[in-house]
Formats: sequence, structure tokens, C-alpha cells
Amino acid sequence: MKNISRICVVTLLLWLSLPAHAQLMLLLQNQQYSVYVDGSSIRQDTPQVTLTVLHDWVAPHPIYTAYYLSSLTRQLFDCVQQQSRVLSVTYFEKNMRYGKIILRSDDPSVWQPIPSQGVTHQLWQRACSPSE
Repeated sequence: MKNISRICVVTLLLWLSLPAHAQLMLLLQNQQYSVYVDGSSIRQDTPQVTLTVLHDWVAPHPIYTAYYLSSLTRQLFDCVQQQSRVLSVTYFEKNMRYGKIILRSDDPSVWQPIPSQGVTHQLWQRACSPSE
């Protein structure tokens, strides 16, 4: 319990130190990770919407011969066809996109259908719901 409290405090301090132009909005959080959407990054080209998404992990995740604690993804959602694709992804050594870049890919993925639940479904709902 102490470790989770310490991680929450560190995550909050890192989040507060992000640049003012990054309007991170918490989409979901559990004991394993937090997912944020950068509100300033939302670009709507009807019927497609681009979001920048920050995944922040509690425990390190392996990628090739290294480990990462956060990733920043540009993701494109087609609201009509109900599909998405990753445009780019950057993996960071530390939480909240800090530390050295472990890996970066600007190769777009293939279109994938939106699942009926999970993180991608919640991101699709955020991207394709009418503005509040």
C-alpha cells in the first residue's frame, strides 16, 4: 500500500510539471496503468479524429532489450467506419514521458476494428462523441 501511495504522489508531481500546452485529461486509471488524452492534440477531420494518448505504467514493460514506463501514441479514429490505427508511438524510460526515448516508430499500423470494450473503445468514444 505504501508503494502505491508513493507511486501516486510521484505520478501527480510529474503530471503537474508537464508543460502548460499539454492538456492531459485522465481517461482511466487502475492499479497497473493510467491513460491520459492530450486535449490540445485533438484534431477532427470529419469523420476522422486524431488523439495523442499517454499510457503511464506502474511497472516497467519490456520492449526488445530495454524497459519502458510510459508511451506516447498518436492514434487516428474513423468515427463512421468504427476503426482505428496508430500513426506513431514513442516509448520512454520513465513515467509521464520522461527519461530517454527507448524506441520511436512513425510507421502507421493497419486499420483495426474498435473492440466492444477496453482502452481503445474508451478512446474511440472520447474521440467520436460530440463535444461537451
